[in-house]
Amino acid sequence: KDAREIEIPAQIQYGKYTYDVLAIDNMAFKKCGSLTSIVIYEGLTHVGRAAFMGCSKLTSVIIPNSVTSIGKWAFEDCARLTSIVIPDSVTTIEDFVFNRCTRLESIVVGAGNKTYDSRENCNAIIKTYTNEGDLVLDNCMGSGTCGVACLNTNRRFIGIEMNEEYFQLAERRLSAAHSEKEYESL
Repeated sequence: KDAREIEIPAQIQYGKYTYDVLAIDNMAFKKCGSLTSIVIYEGLTHVGRAAFMGCSKLTSVIIPNSVTSIGKWAFEDCARLTSIVIPDSVTTIEDFVFNRCTRLESIVVGAGNKTYDSRENCNAIIKTYTNEGDLVLDNCMGSGTCGVACLNTNRRFIGIEMNEEYFQLAERRLSAAHSEKEYESL
């Protein structure tokens, strides 16, 4: 629980045997409060459920192009995570993967990803699952990333946030995004 930086190797040696590392198991690093960065080497295919849940100081994750699935709650409560790149290979992202990642401002998906296609931050997530003019409800709004994506893609938005500090941050971000959109339309 004291590790700051973790590198997950492609293989491990045990005695005279070498084993491929194919997955990060469910809850493998759950609540490693001092963990700040993770490097996962090519070859790993699955990030398990709640694998990094509660790693509140985690700011950096490098996911290799070999990963095909990310389990439910994998990065939940990683409050300092600001951006993540989803590689082309990912075909399954389960529910609540980035739940309560309140500083997450950028989700970039590889241009060659055939499942989630190319996107700017989370704009394409909104585009993929809703139509222009639809109403999107985000009941855990955090800093308003989903709301900004809705503004960028012509969706209506309702955000709910219990934490007053995050609500005010979301309000400022949404106001700035709305002003920028109005300026662009001039």
